Amino acid sequence: MADSHGNLSIIGRQGALVTIDGKPVNLTGQDLTDLLQGMTGSAVQQIELITNPSAKYEAAGGGVINIISKKGSNAGTNFTVNGGAGYGKYYKTNAGLIFNNRMGKVNIFGNYNYFENKTTISL
Repeated sequence: MADSHGNLSIIGRQGALVTIDGKPVNLTGQDLTDLLQGMTGSAVQQIELITNPSAKYEAAGGGVINIISKKGSNAGTNFTVNGGAGYGKYYKTNAGLIFNNRMGKVNIFGNYNYFENKTTISL
């Protein structure tokens, strides 16, 4: 449960530790609230509420909220290519390429964008 100040508690005990995939999130107050509100439901696989955490979590007695995210497991390579053009007094162009290659635990990602817009400057 969160109060109006963004403090989290489990079964009435303040100071809940928030972890994502078992790793502590070192945010408090409004920053933590913003992070949690910004997460989409489709990115979350499961939420564990641990009321009596083990020594592994070193919690201050307030419990643990562990958010388990969905992991993409699709291996392979994909590209996205886009482009556009326009004209007026001068031509305008843009192009882009996004590349992603996932091999097991390694993910290589890159992108490139090009934009040219010839304009006249009138004073």
